[in-house]
Amino acid sequence: MDSTHLGIFGASGSGKTTLVKQMLKGRDRVICLDVKNEINKEKGWEAHFWNGSQNFGRFLRARADRKFKIAIAMPLGGAVPWAEIANEVAYWVMLMQEDVNEGRSERRVTLYFDEASKSLPVNIEPRKLPYVADLPERGRSYGVELVIVSQRPTGVNKDVRGNLARLVSFRLVEHDDQREMEKKLGPDGKGLIAGLKNFEFIECDMTTGEKRKGKVLKTKPPTYTVA
Repeated sequence: MDSTHLGIFGASGSGKTTLVKQMLKGRDRVICLDVKNEINKEKGWEAHFWNGSQNFGRFLRARADRKFKIAIAMPLGGAVPWAEIANEVAYWVMLMQEDVNEGRSERRVTLYFDEASKSLPVNIEPRKLPYVADLPERGRSYGVELVIVSQRPTGVNKDVRGNLARLVSFRLVEHDDQREMEKKLGPDGKGLIAGLKNFEFIECDMTTGEKRKGKVLKTKPPTYTVA
């Protein structure tokens, strides 16, 4: 699956986490905003408990030329808004990738926003998240891949959500979330989301409008049929 600037949405237990894990196996430089404080405990992930922007910048620079999977978590008692952390992380990632933008490197990095309704909330204006707001348009030239994951698409910032190149929707519980995703799928999207079962999804290329239906398998890559 081509996941450049990808949004994955689905209710709890619908299969989205399984799909993300499968996809990330093929990525060797990943930074995750671990809102639920779970991913940093998994094998293969290095935890970074947020202790300020400058400290994260130093932490990232020390790993810039090697493979990594970093899960950023909130320390016990931490109270920094996740949207603020997301913006600072975006700043340091773009700075780290400046040599890609200048044509001196081809290294890529995946920026994974788990529970994105917390780190990219719908009620935050783009001017308050200038570095995050830049990512959908400028990220590709910097070798930055976005993966936005949330249970509720309507809870994610509209400007970020509206600039994703590819959308994947699993089963959604709330009717407004279903309507939002079906609207994104176009005129022939009506009813596609409401009929999904757990581990089934609809994937849509937002540039071409091409859609396909898939199913997540725990031990194999997803299978696809015509939507």
